[in-house]
Amino acid sequence: MRSFNIVGLAILAAGCAAALSISRGQVLMKIDGTEAHVRLPENTASVGDRVQFLRRRCIGTGKLMRCPDEPIGEGQIVQLLNSRYSVVRVRCGVLFDEGDAVEKVAATSTRYIDSGQDCTVPRDEGDVIEKFAARGPQ
Repeated sequence: MRSFNIVGLAILAAGCAAALSISRGQVLMKIDGTEAHVRLPENTASVGDRVQFLRRRCIGTGKLMRCPDEPIGEGQIVQLLNSRYSVVRVRCGVLFDEGDAVEKVAATSTRYIDSGQDCTVPRDEGDVIEKFAARGPQ
């Protein structure tokens, strides 16, 4: 009887986990400082959906090390490339990288990311190196 209860609890837990599944994906390519190509589970994204960027930060050492995902900012899907791939425009000041996780956030928020916002895109380090190389030896 006890093994039956354990199996029943395991099935119940699996069902609850499936009901609470999160639409989570990854930044595949950084187009520039304000847009990225992201991959989300098939047929879960729509233009206008909000996503949150997450970065894994490890804390501690040895057996006490934990690596929770920490939110680093938000963006909005502006274009669907196909059933899994989308273009996301990020909010000003969100510093994201390829490999960061993305997850859809609740649609209950009324915040909107203005596509005409004036964001200064930080230069890549390569731009600085090219600038110094163009100057030549001094």
